[in-house]
Amino acid sequence: MITLYQMPVSHYCEKVRWALAYKRLPYRTKNLLPGLHARPVKKMTGQTAVPVLKDGCQILANSSDIISFLDDEYPRFSLTPDDSDLALQAKEWEAWADAEIAVNVRILAYYHLLDRPDLLKPMFCDRGPWYGRFYIDLTYEKVAAALRQGLQLNEQRVEKAKEALKLAIIKLKPYVESNSRLLGSDFSRADLAVAALLAPLFQPNKYDLMWPESMPVDFQRDVAEFESVKAWVLDTYQRYR
Repeated sequence: MITLYQMPVSHYCEKVRWALAYKRLPYRTKNLLPGLHARPVKKMTGQTAVPVLKDGCQILANSSDIISFLDDEYPRFSLTPDDSDLALQAKEWEAWADAEIAVNVRILAYYHLLDRPDLLKPMFCDRGPWYGRFYIDLTYEKVAAALRQGLQLNEQRVEKAKEALKLAIIKLKPYVESNSRLLGSDFSRADLAVAALLAPLFQPNKYDLMWPESMPVDFQRDVAEFESVKAWVLDTYQRYR
């Protein structure tokens, strides 16, 4: 049985969940708590980031490497095109999304949500160990401080993140307006990566996380600037997730 070590809130983990679901692969999740995740993950991989996938003796970190592994080992419903040129383009799209979308979405989301522990704590604890809420209640300020420091959260940083996301959406505009896939007619890891990494802005139901009933007004106001890509993200989830 494949085991995915993850945090449900993570959009990098969502990339892998989506890949596993799309490929109809049975798996189980090991939901980790921020802070407590570091030791077991480092023991397995030598680093502390999730997702981590364990399949028999194989242990892989990094969402892109995991998707490549899954396509190699379980080629049915491949997310990587057979054509070598298209495969390269798909991986380039995914690398671009990791660099230009993922980090900036994290910055924007955490900037608004870290001051709302009533909303964020349940997402950190979602389907985690029974003691998760007790642990998060005790350590939330420490976890929040680490995230603020690691992401360098301040107004200037957030403005830069918003500008970067605006540029990303300009690149996506031709595909969004025609509601098309990024590599022609077929769904690929390119579409999956872009949609999954944008998903926290729009909270699609199939993301597999208990979203808050409503997001902070300031967050909604910032997200409204990216409304043009929302329909494409939600349609991609509806059709392929």
